[in-house]
Amino acid sequence: IVGNLTAGNITDCGNRADVRGGSAVGGVAGYLNGACTVSGCYNSGNITGTTGYIGGVTGQHWRAGEVTNCYNVGTVTGPGTVGGISGGHKAASAVLDNCYNAGSVVDAKNSNNNIGAVVGASRGKNTNCYNAGEVKNSAASVNNHGSVLGGKGTAENCYDLSGSEFHGVGYLGTDVNSVTSLEATALGSAFADDTDGLNSGYPVLKWQTRVPDL
Repeated sequence: IVGNLTAGNITDCGNRADVRGGSAVGGVAGYLNGACTVSGCYNSGNITGTTGYIGGVTGQHWRAGEVTNCYNVGTVTGPGTVGGISGGHKAASAVLDNCYNAGSVVDAKNSNNNIGAVVGASRGKNTNCYNAGEVKNSAASVNNHGSVLGGKGTAENCYDLSGSEFHGVGYLGTDVNSVTSLEATALGSAFADDTDGLNSGYPVLKWQTRVPDL
């Protein structure tokens, strides 16, 4: 939807198309170079990059910025710094909050280079997130692959429902809450239980609605 965002906000947008590119590729925004906010957005398309910083919703955050209340159900593929929601955050002040991934994240070259189900690599704060998707890698090593974060970063109140072999934060070798079921109340006020079957029974964001049958 947006290739390069240097200021402003993106809210209430969704991408259903397949997107292909080199680096800094995202379903909603590719490259974010300022104190921008992406909120209430989703991706269901297949996102593919040939170099790095590939994300379902956002690709690369160079400076401060926020991604909140977003989700991905598409397949995200790249050789390095790849995440279901965001590819990577370069700044320590970046924030990712209230997001979930239910799609597949694929290490295209089995290079063990920051592949995470929610975020590829982050120097910022990541809270109230969960993964119900899959991280795919056929290499023998599982370094820098994470069921939530691939590279560095903090994961607070984050959960993995995938049963992944990978640590929650791959680079650090630390774990998140690995569970077989999850209630929306555990994630906070931004989430609701999936009473309409929108997400295979896993918690959804409160802004997700189903159009009633007429």
